[in-house]
Amino acid sequence: MGELSARNFGLVIAYLIPGFIAVVAVAGVVPTIAAWLAAAPQGQPTIGGFLYATLASLAAGLVISSVRWGAIDTIHHRTGVRQPVWDFSRLQSNLSAYSLLVDFHYRYYQFNANTFVALAFAYLVRLVGGCGLCDGPGWVDVGF
Repeated sequence: MGELSARNFGLVIAYLIPGFIAVVAVAGVVPTIAAWLAAAPQGQPTIGGFLYATLASLAAGLVISSVRWGAIDTIHHRTGVRQPVWDFSRLQSNLSAYSLLVDFHYRYYQFNANTFVALAFAYLVRLVGGCGLCDGPGWVDVGF
């Protein structure tokens, strides 16, 4: 495995962390997923649980990103934030600058918007009774 670069870090914050929020929310409803997040009886996490939780978080993060693109980005475009007109013929000469902009700015937007979608999903799971740590309405509802 290589070191954690700016590109890898951007992907982790854009997809994996919001996906993990959704996985933790679903763990309150699905005991199998809760077992992935739990430690083994000896107190050590298992490799299988780590792998399953990581893959599930990545998959959930990609789904959340699709929902974000369909909902939040559409709202942005309808409220005046214009989508840029791309000239892909000029991309090759500016590829490194474009990649740098994506890594330094767009990944953080993806994290914030994807986390918002993941938290909304987690709140909906909580409303249907999937929160094992919560008992009834309270500060979580006020905070959301």
